[in-house]
Amino acid sequence: MFDEMSQFIRPTEPNSAYKEIWRLEHLLDEKKISHSIQQLFDGYRVGVIYGGLEIGDAIEHKGSYGHENDLLEIRGFDVNDVIGSLTAEEVMQYVNKSLMNWSKYDEHN
Repeated sequence: MFDEMSQFIRPTEPNSAYKEIWRLEHLLDEKKISHSIQQLFDGYRVGVIYGGLEIGDAIEHKGSYGHENDLLEIRGFDVNDVIGSLTAEEVMQYVNKSLMNWSKYDEHN
């Protein structure tokens, strides 16, 4: 979301059923991991960024796997499929592993 001067506007946490996506966003902030957050349908999408590229994302909305239990769905993060019904902590395991792989790749190139 952007304002009239194309500046990013951080969404505010709504009073909704989707709390886990905000827990993930908090964990990424805590670890100083670059990311973006956007509204997606009736929920949210968090994209994780490394070296200017998005390496994966987590979503939570009425169509995502696990939303009925306030859990997250991911794609990317060096996984070839969509994985659903994950906690924020489980998503962070995928994020950390993927970031390690990307940093190793950078060291060798």
